[in-house]
Amino acid sequence: MTRRLDQGEISLLTFKEGLLSRVAHDLRLKVGGWRVEIDEDEVQAFIPVDGIRVEGALKGGVLDASALSARDRATIETTLQQELLQGARFPEIRVVARWSRRAPDRDDVGLSGTLSLRGQERPFSATGRLRSGGLELTAMLRPSLWGIAPYKALLGAIKLQDRVEVHLRLPGFLPA
Repeated sequence: MTRRLDQGEISLLTFKEGLLSRVAHDLRLKVGGWRVEIDEDEVQAFIPVDGIRVEGALKGGVLDASALSARDRATIETTLQQELLQGARFPEIRVVARWSRRAPDRDDVGLSGTLSLRGQERPFSATGRLRSGGLELTAMLRPSLWGIAPYKALLGAIKLQDRVEVHLRLPGFLPA
C-alpha cells in the first residue's frame, strides 16, 4: 500500500565563497508543492523546480528573512529555476530510494538511491534520526555532479560553493 506524504518541510542551504563573499549571503531556500510516496521500503520524492523559493539569508547560521529585498529574492529564484536548474526543460527533481537498515536499538535511519536533476541520475543518500515529532533527514549534494557549475557573479569574485545541504522534516512519520 502506497502512503503519500506532503506535510513537512524541505529546506535547502547554499553557501557563498570568493573574494567578495563578505558582501554575499548564504541562503536558505524552502521547497513547496513537493510530495513523497512510500511503498513498502521504496521512497519516491517529487520536487517541483518552480516550488523552490528564497526564504532568506543566513547570518551566523540564523535565518534573516529581511536581509534580501523582494527584487533580490525574485532575481535569485529566476536564476535558480530558469538558468541553473533549467526548470522549463526539467520541471521536476525526483528521488527514488530505499530505507537503509538501522539497528533496532537506535534512532538512526538512512536512504540510498538515485536523484534525477536536469535529466541526469546520480547516486543519492541521506542520513537522519527518528525524533519524537517524526523523521528528520539531511543530505549533502554537489551540484557539479549533475552538470551545474557553481554560480558566479562579479567575474567570480562572488560565487557559491559546490555544495547544497538538504533538510527534510516529516512530522509524525515513522518508517516501517
